[in-house]
Amino acid sequence: MDETYTSPVFLFDKTKELNDSFYLILAEIIKTYPTTKSSPNDISNNAVHLTNMNMMKQLQSDYFLHKNTIVKEGERMATATIRIDASMNSLETENSINQSKLNSLIASDNSAAGILDDTKLSRNQLMIGNVLLFLIMAGGGYFYYKKSVV
Repeated sequence: MDETYTSPVFLFDKTKELNDSFYLILAEIIKTYPTTKSSPNDISNNAVHLTNMNMMKQLQSDYFLHKNTIVKEGERMATATIRIDASMNSLETENSINQSKLNSLIASDNSAAGILDDTKLSRNQLMIGNVLLFLIMAGGGYFYYKKSVV
């Protein structure tokens, strides 16, 4: 992966953190809102409520930035997926070509093994034929020599 990769665990944790913050801030707003509405002149309660509302606006901004990060990561992952898919298609094509070559080599190997076996058989047959011919000629020569000497 590249350096700009954002871990999905980080994105999940950040979302959980923002969600937890939302409920904490909302609980504080719920506590201060009724007294702020019933006593609009209470400066300390209004200040706390205003602080809580500002924190909620900041959280809204953080949610927006986090949403943009998630969208960018989704687009980056989609681009990476397309690139990986194209690479896999290319490798599948190359693999089928190599598989075809391998099958051809296996067939050639089987043919060569068959030819080698045939050659060995022919050589053995010729050798046996030559040995028999030699024995017949030697036997004939021996009998001819024996017949002419006697």
